[in-house]
Amino acid sequence: MHHKAAVDTNVLIRIATGDLPDVALRLVKDIATFPKASIWLGEAVFAEAVFVLSSPKQYGLSRAAIRSIGQEILATRQFACEREVLQAAIDAYAATKLDFVDCLLLSQKRCGKVSQLFTLDSELKKISI
Repeated sequence: MHHKAAVDTNVLIRIATGDLPDVALRLVKDIATFPKASIWLGEAVFAEAVFVLSSPKQYGLSRAAIRSIGQEILATRQFACEREVLQAAIDAYAATKLDFVDCLLLSQKRCGKVSQLFTLDSELKKISI
């Protein structure tokens, strides 16, 4: 499927943090002009946003705060994405100590996208059974 646009991590960060209020407001208004499911939100972009928001060198937010922000991002109707997978991943991230990419893998299995995970990560193996 062809989308009108794709969203970058820096857009998500500006909106989520509001650390540049004028920029965030403009971005929200710009996104609102797009029809439903017309802006692609890729898993890599979402994962990078989680990384930036959680990084002690950046924002240092808690997993619970990141889950809340992730839910707000996923509620943006203009974004087209694998909502079920990303929601399951952000939920797993908030409930475990796994890194977000492992949570994405776990959510792929939990959402029936794959039937088996190949990993050497003992914690991920244990949770995915």
